[in-house]
Amino acid sequence: MAAILKEQQQRISKRFLRQATTLNELITRTGKVLPFGEQKQWAKSTYIGQLQQIATQNSLLFIPSLCHIDPYLLVSLSVLDLQSLRLLALQNKLSNYSFGDGKEENRGNIELRQMSTELLEVKLQPGRVSSHQRVRVLSRFPQNHSKARSGRCLDLIAEQTLLELGIDIFGVNGEIATYVRRLLNPAQERLRATRLLQLTWHFSRPLMDKNTQWPLVVAVSSHITDSIFGKRAVSMPRQKWSLRRDGSYDIRATAPEAWVKLIRSDQSSQMQNTKPRVVARNRAWVYLDKGRAWGLRIGDRLSTEDAQIKGHVIGYYGPEQNLSTPNGSPLYEGAILFIRKGQRRVRLDDAFDYDNTSYPTALPSSL
Repeated sequence: MAAILKEQQQRISKRFLRQATTLNELITRTGKVLPFGEQKQWAKSTYIGQLQQIATQNSLLFIPSLCHIDPYLLVSLSVLDLQSLRLLALQNKLSNYSFGDGKEENRGNIELRQMSTELLEVKLQPGRVSSHQRVRVLSRFPQNHSKARSGRCLDLIAEQTLLELGIDIFGVNGEIATYVRRLLNPAQERLRATRLLQLTWHFSRPLMDKNTQWPLVVAVSSHITDSIFGKRAVSMPRQKWSLRRDGSYDIRATAPEAWVKLIRSDQSSQMQNTKPRVVARNRAWVYLDKGRAWGLRIGDRLSTEDAQIKGHVIGYYGPEQNLSTPNGSPLYEGAILFIRKGQRRVRLDDAFDYDNTSYPTALPSSL
């Protein structure tokens, strides 16, 4: 399998890059400290080069991967924006052969190469309204389930579903992307997911076998956790998901409409075009419904649209404040704003945006 994965990496390099070299070779030439352990393997198998045949100004990272959904094998290709770590494209292919059966091993390897070729036709998702929220998917199984290693495969399948719904993803391969990003430019800040989506797959027998009938219906319960304070934001009891085969190799998951509505509603609260609003005030201190998950930092200067009220972020609050949005949804984190101008004008639900005034301001001309 390692040989097939290496072959796929070389194919990606030839297909998408010009003057490609491994990340390890680039590090050696630039005199940077060589990585070690698992990161050393990433550096050896990561190819750097100029993009060809793709019209984008972004720096892209292509990550192929193999994982088992016993007795089958899932082959995937993820494409990430190296600057924002957003998942831009993802394709998954499921083998038709059991790799535990020696008679099918050779046919399976031939099929793997065919699937790998099809993966090279990956298409980037069109531009979407960007969100400060990035969702990290984590699948798990009922306790003591022997097929828990299938979780990574199901993560990838669920991520493809979310991506097609227009949800911003901090992918399964986000760790690799984070490492490569910081290695190429150590000064860049560390990015992480702001939401953890935990999917629990409920089944009493192996998820798949040779006699699996498609589409496959599986019960899945979901929990969305805020990654800032680790508080559970939303829970969804068991829902029926459908796993289906499209074409000869493609595999996709379809989630219930109620689940899709919940996910979209949660992410919409973190969109960049959704401005921070006042949910409480204490004299000169104002509590906003957005915080670190949305992107606010200590020292950020904010103002209302008419610039009559101005302030700057001095801290954050957590669930201990027991605050909620105007529609009653609990708030687990947000920013505290100190109002410098217009303290008496502040009202609940006032919207703030970044203050573009340059400081220190110029002196009046009369002086």
